[in-house]
Amino acid sequence: LNMQKFKDLFYDDLSVARGNYFLTLLSAFLITIILLIGFVVSDTHILYGVFIVLIGIVLLRLFKINLLSFKKLTMSQVIYIIGGALLIYGLDYLYLHFHDVPTNEQELDRELQHMPLYMSIVTIAIIPAIVEEIVFRGMIIRVVFRKHLFIGLVVSSLVFASLHESDTWIGYLPYLYSGVIFGLIYLKTKRLEVVILIHFINNLSSLLILIWG
Repeated sequence: LNMQKFKDLFYDDLSVARGNYFLTLLSAFLITIILLIGFVVSDTHILYGVFIVLIGIVLLRLFKINLLSFKKLTMSQVIYIIGGALLIYGLDYLYLHFHDVPTNEQELDRELQHMPLYMSIVTIAIIPAIVEEIVFRGMIIRVVFRKHLFIGLVVSSLVFASLHESDTWIGYLPYLYSGVIFGLIYLKTKRLEVVILIHFINNLSSLLILIWG
């Protein structure tokens, strides 16, 4: 039974991309570059950044990479959002009980001192949640590792962790377990919007704690 659940979780129904693998890979690479440009630009030019990210999202539909459905969330998906956000919050609380704040958040704290609240919410909570989930959970798991979703989960979690700054090995741990949780919930629900919202809640709560904590 457990083996069947494992197989079901990592079964690829090809609902994200059914076309030629290499053409889809090429499209995914192009869209990823556009999304990352939007991510970087949003730090200094928020409206340009948002516009570039929206272009990337439109191109997903144009190239038939079905990562976002824009359908109404079901009650079980809402429960996964709340549960996932609470799980990551709890693990972060435990981590911070034994270790210092990750380098990444220290850098963030310095940036926030020169940024209005609305801008920090867009550039730190909204855009990273959308771009990172499309790239790491969507593109890596469902496009690059199509039909090999377990390997995709492992690779996406490791790459996600490694791209966040840390001056110690243990400092990567919060990003590694977050990546694994995001990936598993995405594979379970098959809705990228679910993990985008968990990621957004996680980023927003960290942001508000840094500002008001």
